[in-house]
Amino acid sequence: MNYQRLLSHFLFIIQLSAFAVTANAQTVYAYNSFKIRVSEASVIKITPSTPITVYMNATVAGGDLSNSPNSDSYLKLTSIVDQGGKRKVEAAITTGKAPDGTLLKLYASPCTTGSGTFGSVDPEITLQPNVNKRIIYNIRSCYTGNGPTDGYNLTYTWMLDPNNLSKLKAFTTNAAFVTFTISSHW
Repeated sequence: MNYQRLLSHFLFIIQLSAFAVTANAQTVYAYNSFKIRVSEASVIKITPSTPITVYMNATVAGGDLSNSPNSDSYLKLTSIVDQGGKRKVEAAITTGKAPDGTLLKLYASPCTTGSGTFGSVDPEITLQPNVNKRIIYNIRSCYTGNGPTDGYNLTYTWMLDPNNLSKLKAFTTNAAFVTFTISSHW
């Protein structure tokens, strides 16, 4: 028997079988179509929700009143803007006021938590009743995180008003509410 001929027939059959399998294989595709939508968002929160306490007292005869800044609060936000959009945060005293002869100041430290474009913080501002003052600007899409110390750290400083010191009177408690607003700006 001619083994060479038999081997060549055998190889031909193997090649033919491989071709037949390849020729009969099908590729089937299935598709899902979907739309992706990202909505604009501007959500803001101040933590903790407990009242902030600041105080002044005289410690040295002949000296001015010392004050105690408070940095216990954090402003948290989530912002999603459209193409080229920017946001700002403003603060104002909306109920009450700083006692006569004093000033209530606020500073927001830059955000170092979360991700995105957090914008810039303004220098320390003096809070006034019903007058919105910008504290953060050029905020774009970002989130600050929602842990206890995430976000922009807020520092309140209560101090003597050098221009109205003669109006200062002793009192036990004075309540003021500060409202923060996030809005679009150009």
